[in-house]
Amino acid sequence: MTDVITSDGLLSADRKSTLFILVDMMIPEEGVMPSAADPAIFAAILEQLTVDEVALSSLLSVIEDLSEKNHERSFARLNDDERAVVIKQFRSSHDALAQFLQFNTLNSYYQDDRVMEAIGLEARAPYPGGYEVAPTDWTILEPVRGREKIYRDA
Repeated sequence: MTDVITSDGLLSADRKSTLFILVDMMIPEEGVMPSAADPAIFAAILEQLTVDEVALSSLLSVIEDLSEKNHERSFARLNDDERAVVIKQFRSSHDALAQFLQFNTLNSYYQDDRVMEAIGLEARAPYPGGYEVAPTDWTILEPVRGREKIYRDA
């Protein structure tokens, strides 16, 4: 069996390269923390992003259009300073697409076992072992309980 995942066929090599650069810019390798462009993490990010192919395609098209418009080269061929300019323009004019990329990148990144261990958490599901939770002061809910009904019966 190969390591090819189903989302591999959705992006051209150029678009995959652009996405690879974007996630590495978002979360570069630092000390024991891996980059978001680490092969295992990038595969998870790619799989998550391709759930919404339209948004992913729009995101990559906008990045490439801004690169061509401002620098007459593809995003992958830009230097770091030029890429930063493109990303700044992208974030200022396409906030929803930027949030789509950020959410899915961070979500995949923090599911990686190496990342969890690097931030001091066990690389495991929270259950069945569970985590220690401090006791809650339930008296903080008294003002809510004392309010009048704010809903209607169905």
